[in-house]
Amino acid sequence: MKTYSMSGWFYSKDGQQLGPVSREQLETEVQSGNISQESLIWKEGQADWLSFSKVMGDTAAVSSAPAQSAAAPYNPAVAPVSQTPVAIPSYLWQAITVTVLCCWPFGIVAIVNAAKVNGLIASNQLDAAREASEKAKKWSIITLLVGLVVVCGYIAIVATSGVFDGLQ
Repeated sequence: MKTYSMSGWFYSKDGQQLGPVSREQLETEVQSGNISQESLIWKEGQADWLSFSKVMGDTAAVSSAPAQSAAAPYNPAVAPVSQTPVAIPSYLWQAITVTVLCCWPFGIVAIVNAAKVNGLIASNQLDAAREASEKAKKWSIITLLVGLVVVCGYIAIVATSGVFDGLQ
């Protein structure tokens, strides 16, 4: 999967989203009059698109060029287009399956971790989402293995106990 670097600032100009650019490049754009102090800007970690002046403050070096279109090209709460969807598996169906079929005490741990993944992705806590995903995978495997050991042990006990001796 191709990922894009999200370091830098994005800005809105004439209804288009541009960037990423460095802070210095963004300030140069304002100073040259290409964008205004009221142009909307966004950086990863920022909840909404905000005006340049609100984020960077008013600077004396900024020209008083006529205001450009400040309308953000997208919903302010949505990250720029260059951000690709994050594909972190939750392992929820696997956790539920092994819990039902194998060993519910360990499976519950797998389900709890699997249930956390999508919420963490939605709140942009990607490292925590990856960690929860890995824990869900690990506990699903442990649950499966414990279930297999118990079933194999049960079969071995039944086979060696003489239950099948009378079936000859």
